[in-house]
Amino acid sequence: GYARMGGDDLMQIHGPTDVSGRISYAQPVGEGSLVFLVRANAPTGKQNLTSEEVATTRPISQNFYDFRVSSFSRGTSIAPQVTWAVPVTDRVVVGIGGSYQHQRGFQPTERLDSDYTPGDGVKVNGGVDYKITDGSAIGINGPFRRYEEDTVKGSPRFDAGNQFSGTLRYLRQSGFTSIRVVARYSTWEESRFGFRADTPQQGQVLPLHGMLLGSYSTRLTDAIDLSVRTSGHWYGETLQS
Repeated sequence: GYARMGGDDLMQIHGPTDVSGRISYAQPVGEGSLVFLVRANAPTGKQNLTSEEVATTRPISQNFYDFRVSSFSRGTSIAPQVTWAVPVTDRVVVGIGGSYQHQRGFQPTERLDSDYTPGDGVKVNGGVDYKITDGSAIGINGPFRRYEEDTVKGSPRFDAGNQFSGTLRYLRQSGFTSIRVVARYSTWEESRFGFRADTPQQGQVLPLHGMLLGSYSTRLTDAIDLSVRTSGHWYGETLQS
């Protein structure tokens, strides 16, 4: 697995990365609020990677390594999103939302003679926040994602399957001091791959993921703040690449 791999066969790689950005707009609606958000990605990053460069970028793209630069280019994409939140009582707020992500083809490796087109995705999300006291609150939300098949020249190459995740958050604030705890669990269906063969294969390509994060911050003096953060991750077993 990736956790046991070394860096002996890796190489140095450098180049530009994609340019991404987002814009949001909030509009009060009755007692609630609508938030419109659009994310976009411009393919300014390095493409047509050699096989050696692909071997290097494959491990850094794994999110458990948490590299600041995890990829060079992911192609053109745009993802509009809308979220509606409304207070049910003076302590309970309910929110629902949805988004759609459209992606264009790009050439990640020089081995491809045509664009690799990631499948479009749909996300539906719902959540509830509960105010425990004036300085503390707890919240839970659960997004569901579905992606279409990735294709090359219109032929399927990879089907990620559906993803569901649940997140539980706790926040306590008092003056300049805050305590935050986040627990998250994400599960993917088994993916389908190997479409170029007569019969596509199916297996756990994308790992199940559990995370527990805690943070503490406070102000020591007018010029000094203290912040401590710790996290733990668990990943399910996947097929070896």
